[in-house]
Amino acid sequence: MILMFLPVTCFSQKPKVDYLIFGVYCGECIGHCATMYKVEEEKIIVDTSNAYFWHNYWHNYPGRNDTALFTGCEGTNGLYLLAKPVMDSIPVSLLDSNLHSCTFGAPDSRDQCGIYLEISYNGKVKKFYIDTDTSDLPPWLLGYQALIKKTERQFYGTHWCK
Repeated sequence: MILMFLPVTCFSQKPKVDYLIFGVYCGECIGHCATMYKVEEEKIIVDTSNAYFWHNYWHNYPGRNDTALFTGCEGTNGLYLLAKPVMDSIPVSLLDSNLHSCTFGAPDSRDQCGIYLEISYNGKVKKFYIDTDTSDLPPWLLGYQALIKKTERQFYGTHWCK
């Protein structure tokens, strides 16, 4: 009888990611320069306002105070399912990092764009800036960076509001 309860009492569940924001931003562009996606509670919301770009590059750059405006333009369940692997595959190194902010490579330094990643995990918000060029990325981050880029490309041209 005691063995029946052992897995429940001895092993705790992996803490849940509260939300994930990801997207690609480009400093030298016209149109949607920083579309961001927020995945939470089995839904995905998009920000196509370029708020992230305008806030960082015109108001506070180089001091980052990342802002996206998720005004309720929710995607379909199919779009959520496309983004779910990005949430489910977050490298443990990012989740367990003691840093609240970290840059990998030199995102958008040569007009190659950059990836923005914000994770709310265990009550802490962590922000990461990842180069789209893989030459200066740690090997453990390469697959995840490629997944984010692939997912973002799948969303390109999607009509978001239900």
